Amino acid sequence: MIRGAAPPASRRHRSGLVLRGEAAAPGIAVARAVLFERLVVPVFRLAISRRETAAEIRRFEEAVGEAERQLERIRDSTLAALGKDPAYLFEAQRLMLRDPLLVDRVRSEIRERRVNAEWALRSVLQELESVFDGLADEYLKQRKGEIADVGGRLLQNLAGPTHPPPERGDRKQVVAAEDLPPSDAAELDWSRTSGIVMEAGGPTYHTAILARTHDVPCVTGVRGLLRHLRIGSPIVVDGFEGIVVVGPSRDTLLDYRRRRVRVRERRRRLRAAAAGRAATADGEEVAVMANLDEPGELDLARRNGADGVGLFRTEGLAAREIPDEEEQFRIYRGLAEALRPDPLVIRAFDLDATRIGRAPEPNPALGLRGVRLLAQASTIFETQIRAVLRAACFGDVRFLFPMVGGLEEYRAARTHVNAATRALRHRRAEFRPAPLGAMLEVPSAAATADHLADEAEFLSVGTNDLVQYLFGADRANERVAQVGDALHPALLRTIRFTTRMAARRGTPLTVCGEMAADPLTIPLLIGFGVRSFSLTPHAVPEAKRIVSGIHTAEAAELARASVHLTTARRVRARLLRQAGGRASAGSNRAGGGAGA
Repeated sequence: MIRGAAPPASRRHRSGLVLRGEAAAPGIAVARAVLFERLVVPVFRLAISRRETAAEIRRFEEAVGEAERQLERIRDSTLAALGKDPAYLFEAQRLMLRDPLLVDRVRSEIRERRVNAEWALRSVLQELESVFDGLADEYLKQRKGEIADVGGRLLQNLAGPTHPPPERGDRKQVVAAEDLPPSDAAELDWSRTSGIVMEAGGPTYHTAILARTHDVPCVTGVRGLLRHLRIGSPIVVDGFEGIVVVGPSRDTLLDYRRRRVRVRERRRRLRAAAAGRAATADGEEVAVMANLDEPGELDLARRNGADGVGLFRTEGLAAREIPDEEEQFRIYRGLAEALRPDPLVIRAFDLDATRIGRAPEPNPALGLRGVRLLAQASTIFETQIRAVLRAACFGDVRFLFPMVGGLEEYRAARTHVNAATRALRHRRAEFRPAPLGAMLEVPSAAATADHLADEAEFLSVGTNDLVQYLFGADRANERVAQVGDALHPALLRTIRFTTRMAARRGTPLTVCGEMAADPLTIPLLIGFGVRSFSLTPHAVPEAKRIVSGIHTAEAAELARASVHLTTARRVRARLLRQAGGRASAGSNRAGGGAGA
């Protein structure tokens, strides 16, 4: 992060300086700002003799041992406060300290180059971080922060007990930082933390996940934040819009404080109402499940009334290295037991080619991904399948194949399930078959949904990827973002076809992604016959509220009318009229953002 760079998305007006970032945890905070700064340890290269290498390696190993003890304490305190799933974040960091890619490489650097431990550690960290920088997947790239967090802790331990304590005080505060590493965030006094704002990070950074778990608003990626921040002065954090207001006027403060009260009261009412199952106004049951990026988000999904997990994106588990079968089994079993009797849909690793040792591809989104990659990485795929089938003994576990191009790719993926099943039988391991599903996010799969519905045991429509592939518009490219509109008749007709084919064959179908969370499009999807949704945990209560006000006959008529309109603009106007002109914030473009 370059502190001197001018924030590209900022504006100054009478309400204060408005800085824009990424909305990482919803909510509104109004409090005084405190600055978190992890002490920077200067690193110098020192030459050592051959006789000194053993002592230098021992010094590094002592720093590793101290880091393990520190992370154990953080893990245990997080476990006591939030439960086992958020605590897993720090168990994963502790396991990094045993990773040969880190510790063995540092020992080798000390021994072969005859340099001090600090210099060897920094060299290895830079190598590892450069690997993550080369990844195409934004989620995996953000895992670089976990390596930096562990590495920073090791450097501080090598320097001695100089780690500054987390900020504390008598009043609630907004913690501002260039970067707030997860292990430091875990040691905050969250009862006094009103909000988190950072120049670094993103919505999938573990610090953002902790903020969501604690129900604390968080905005990440705020460039120029520290350059404009006035420590001790009031600051506004809008975790819905990804906005930070520095130096807010009295009127702005009053306005946001009123909004904060309304948001809290509305969230309380929605969560209370979301405790039960969702049903339309005329009594049709609708499942509203949650998407998970991390096991630690399960508690959040439960608090928001999710009817299970409709999409667990397991590639987050493989951010540093792909876990072995036992580690995966432990995670999947824990989730299945916590959710029982509600379903847990585990999506197979959706990785890119670099994860199996292939050279980076110029366009990974159109390269080796999903089942195409897993078919060539049978060891990785079948290890995951065995863990899933074993976990299926402990709950309603289902297994979903990502990026299926059509029936042949689905069948090819299924052969690996058969191989994994044979291996478990040979081992006499306890397991249970899990329903197998196909994710419809490639147009060729959606166009052959009838064939897939004949053989798959369930289907999931990934609306975010389906939008970008259907329109040939990268959803992360601002230049063409407006092209991929989820209300375009082409997408609506595609979804109508998939739901019809699934219904005719009695195959369960779930819609995932941002479209499933948009209050404007939920009635439309109900009209197409969708009765199962999976969306971000925070959107569950609002989605249930929307569902409860829908009459299925009216929704069906709305859907029939919408697919005959010629443009997305006309569809949107029709939906707004149906909603009485009241559209929820964020419904302008259902196809963007992170999701399925």
